[in-house]
Amino acid sequence: KRQANHARYMEFQQLEKDAVSAKQFLALAERVRLELEDPFYSAKLIEAAETLLDGTGYQFSRYKPILLAVDKNLDDTEWLSRLLDRAAENATDFIAFKDLVVTAAQLKHRELGVSKARAYLAMREAALAADADATVYDLAKLAEASFAATRDVAEAGRLLEAARAKAKDHFALTHIGRLYASMGNSAKADELFAAAAAACPNGDACIQFIDRLRGFALPAEALKKWYIQCGAHLNKPADKLRWAEGIADALNDKAWATEVYGQLAGQFSGADAARFELSRRSRADLNYFGATRRH
Repeated sequence: KRQANHARYMEFQQLEKDAVSAKQFLALAERVRLELEDPFYSAKLIEAAETLLDGTGYQFSRYKPILLAVDKNLDDTEWLSRLLDRAAENATDFIAFKDLVVTAAQLKHRELGVSKARAYLAMREAALAADADATVYDLAKLAEASFAATRDVAEAGRLLEAARAKAKDHFALTHIGRLYASMGNSAKADELFAAAAAACPNGDACIQFIDRLRGFALPAEALKKWYIQCGAHLNKPADKLRWAEGIADALNDKAWATEVYGQLAGQFSGADAARFELSRRSRADLNYFGATRRH
């Protein structure tokens, strides 16, 4: 093959001599595969790219092109396994870990990639189980990475339920609900949002809760439904007033706020009554019940 393509090989060898970056070596390796169909030469070029990176401190984002080049241009599962395992050992932060398992699961060498991704997810789960400081958010992130890599709804759900068992407040419950929603499980998302609404201890918490939900781009009627649920278990007049303020401030619904202020009127005395009137004046339409409503 070399003799038949002598001129092409000479040209590539010159390009190889001129290459100074990993990117150039990898681009050349792909051209060698496409134009010369020579996996041995491709492997030599990819090796040169890897050697350039070695000793510069490991970062998955920099080694990922090497991994993809081996996957695409060679049939070398041993090399692929070594690259994947090295990435797993160095994936200390969540972003690198998620990128690794998603990349592994999508490799052309599918069987190897998926089994490696599942193995790394299992190892990370075992590490979290053994870590006394692991939080609900660590488990939720693992569920997110698992779903992104494998699209396995049942497996991701199992991890989210483990996270839910650790959830102590409306923030964590809302976060898990959002992940369920992003996986297409709206029934579970609703269940978690209802639990989050019930976990809000006061008016301020209800406003925080609804602000989070607004960030998820839920329709107005869904926001109203959850906000009603959140306010339903508040007993103190001061909390009910704070909740009413949220209708105007967070949901920007003056008509509904006016209605609620009307229902709360008369529940306050002394300084609280003055606070109520001040709040009502700034947030409700006081002409709402009048005969001549101004527009």
